[in-house]
Amino acid sequence: MYSTRRNSDPKNCSRQTELGSDLFLLHRAIAEEICSNRRSDASALTLSSSDGLSAILPMVIKSLFLWLKMTFRYWKTCSTICLVAFSVCSLSAEGSDLTVMTFNIRWDGLDRGAHSWDNRKLDVTVLIEKYAPDLVALQEASRRQTQYLHDSLHGYESFSPQHERAKYHAILFRTQRFSLVAQGSFWLVKYSDLPGGTRRCAWVRLRETGSGRGIYVYNLHLDGRSPVAHEKSVVTLMEEIRNRKFTDPFLVMGDFNAVETSRSISYLKGKMPLQGQGGQSRFNLIPLVDTVREIFPTANSLGTAHGFRGNLDGGRLDYIFVSEGFEVQNAKVVHDNNNSRYPSDHFPVVVDLQFSKQGS
Repeated sequence: MYSTRRNSDPKNCSRQTELGSDLFLLHRAIAEEICSNRRSDASALTLSSSDGLSAILPMVIKSLFLWLKMTFRYWKTCSTICLVAFSVCSLSAEGSDLTVMTFNIRWDGLDRGAHSWDNRKLDVTVLIEKYAPDLVALQEASRRQTQYLHDSLHGYESFSPQHERAKYHAILFRTQRFSLVAQGSFWLVKYSDLPGGTRRCAWVRLRETGSGRGIYVYNLHLDGRSPVAHEKSVVTLMEEIRNRKFTDPFLVMGDFNAVETSRSISYLKGKMPLQGQGGQSRFNLIPLVDTVREIFPTANSLGTAHGFRGNLDGGRLDYIFVSEGFEVQNAKVVHDNNNSRYPSDHFPVVVDLQFSKQGS
């Protein structure tokens, strides 16, 4: 992002050349003046030292003044270069822009015709390439969909544990930006009487190239059909996060199947307690930041579920939450479409983040 180069400003170059030429001409003029005084007549040799000094003193003073002026400009340029270099190093140390995306791409076994995966897969690829996220959390991805995106998107590596049935939680990350340190998954709902009611959460720990900074990424897709199972799932989620091995900052992304006024989302934000697996009521001790609301605190029409219709008043079910250690710079619910053909029945969410000093 940053590069150093020689000063190519024509004005600066011309000023430096002009200054150097002035000094050269002054030095030559002083020498010529002395020589002319020596050639004028023999009486020049009888000049007193005070007379000789008085003859050349103005030229010496002017030359010295210009030399000091050039030296001041030189050190001023050096100090500017050092300041820029220090600023670049500070940015590298404190954090740089990080773009993340969560995207429910709709399982390819659910639709035929216009909404089939074969008719949507190129649109999904183009959308991801357009926003070029450093991290992507995919929900409802089948093995075939995951493999297609892995082959189509260049510069990404992925971790794709099985979620439930034939669906996978894929976490994609740019290999130039991150390396994979650890990965895994854990149960949110291990037993359920509902078809497809068992749920897992996938996670990775990544290390940022250059800074060596660690980051956790969690990807999930909750079942919204059972409020009790839903609430216990978010409590289990935060217990697992609280017990992570390292205290790196983290992101939680996914399809939560819950509107933002729900008890589960309120719990994640630290606004109300919920009962966990043991029946005890407790608050979330690590309140999460809703990145979209951080940018749009009062906005309406932030829905993400639209059923391929493209309406903006659907339920807001897809979220990107972050812990301390991040600053939210921008957020967007992406409505891109190809002549009213949408890549999925959910709008993806894209957020620009920056590592804060606390997270460095």
